[in-house]
Amino acid sequence: SKILKTARQNSFSFMKKQKPTVKKIEIERGLQERIEPEIGAFPLQFLRQEFSPHTYQVIVWHWHAGPQFCSVIRGNFHFRVLNRTLYLQEGDGIFINAQQVHTARPEKDSGQYLCLNLPLHLLGPEGSELFECCTAPVLYRSAAPALVFRPSDPSSAEILHRLKLCCRQADEAEDALSLPLLANLILLWDELRKTLSKSDRRDEEGLMAEISKNNTRMQKILLYLKENYTRKLTLKEIADHIHLSRSECSRFFHSMTGQTLFHYLNELRINRSAELLIHTEKSAAEIAYESGFCSQSYFNQRFRAAKHMTPEQFRKEKKQ
Repeated sequence: SKILKTARQNSFSFMKKQKPTVKKIEIERGLQERIEPEIGAFPLQFLRQEFSPHTYQVIVWHWHAGPQFCSVIRGNFHFRVLNRTLYLQEGDGIFINAQQVHTARPEKDSGQYLCLNLPLHLLGPEGSELFECCTAPVLYRSAAPALVFRPSDPSSAEILHRLKLCCRQADEAEDALSLPLLANLILLWDELRKTLSKSDRRDEEGLMAEISKNNTRMQKILLYLKENYTRKLTLKEIADHIHLSRSECSRFFHSMTGQTLFHYLNELRINRSAELLIHTEKSAAEIAYESGFCSQSYFNQRFRAAKHMTPEQFRKEKKQ
């Protein structure tokens, strides 16, 4: 097998041994993470998310086509899945279900966690007996938009053991058909399925409908902001896009993210400007307007407030 990797993402799906460090999640269709490249019928993706004071790193709100497991290797993290904030420490793991809008931030400046992004058809194509029997009961459980596993919980021991084993095998895998890795992924999934089978299923239909409605609405807002952040946006047009009043739209977004709409929009613009400062030679004025700021002076003000340095200082520091 030949190496096939994305230069910007430095990830693999996976063909040959490498140790990726992800600087930025690459996305398609707006904010759905790209699982690229697909290798045959098994596009497993392994990512190493590294945070440090010297590394520019942002995990934007996004979602995956398939389910994801993460294992915290160093530091503490705040994962947010819709309106739930989940605190993870070193040694903890988390499962995030397919299509669930989420983000993650380190508690301090540094930390590392590993990700395994699984294909939907890990156990067979949709519609197959295996999919309906073993995959669908997890994917379509409203009780599982996200689950945290901790070493202090005896019921999490086997899942954490399998997750760490899978991450190590993925990191060391030299070809796309690592049978020991595939076997452990199946065992990991089976442990998750058994854990979910023990959870309370009362009122699940109503809960599923509510989570699905909120998740879909969040995806629509995030996509709209992603596609239009370079121009002036009003609360009314964002609210109209999702068929809510302005006050309802504001309350909904804040309840899901813990941020106001325009705080998030400003963050989106700052993150975009930071990328341009690092990866292009464009002037601060060009970057300001390309990132959606109405003037260079306002851009400088907002950038300094967010990064505690001027755009020029940021560029100089990151290019050293």
